[in-house]
Amino acid sequence: MLALDSHSASVADVPGIGLLTGFDRINEAIGLAMDEAHEELLTIQPGGRRSAVRLRDVGLPREQRMLARGCSIRTLYQDTTRHDLGVVAHFERLAGDVQVRTLNEVTKRLLIVDRAVAFVPAGEDRTHALEIRHPGLVSFLATVFDRFWNLATPMYPEAVRIPPTDGITPRHRPSAGRRPH
Repeated sequence: MLALDSHSASVADVPGIGLLTGFDRINEAIGLAMDEAHEELLTIQPGGRRSAVRLRDVGLPREQRMLARGCSIRTLYQDTTRHDLGVVAHFERLAGDVQVRTLNEVTKRLLIVDRAVAFVPAGEDRTHALEIRHPGLVSFLATVFDRFWNLATPMYPEAVRIPPTDGITPRHRPSAGRRPH
């Protein structure tokens, strides 16, 4: 536990948390974690459009290797991503247990591999990230993901159309199989 006194601890002083600096180093650490995965990848991807080139050149090979080992992938996007044909095409190219859901709003980027390691941004410009291996923190982040997942609307493999209400898409909509409150 961090003591609240005149001494401030740096990330380097906290067991189970490492600071990654530079896009290449972050990407390498995520790739290594995904290559060692045996169970699942959970991701939250904020924003709308995704780079089709990045999805094809980086995401597709990594994700397909995981799926080939029997891992599952669950991804949360914002609702606007439903209209990004590049994202839809990306998931259609993958063979394996892949599920995608969307929410009106999501948190910042989050990747959790095997519920053992998580990656979160440590700055606004994507040049710093935290690699978290502290079991309590990773468990907390996985629980946050699971709660968002349960509120989200399926997009892939079976899309659920979000019906507009008086021209406005509702903020809360029950997932398939759930009853409205």
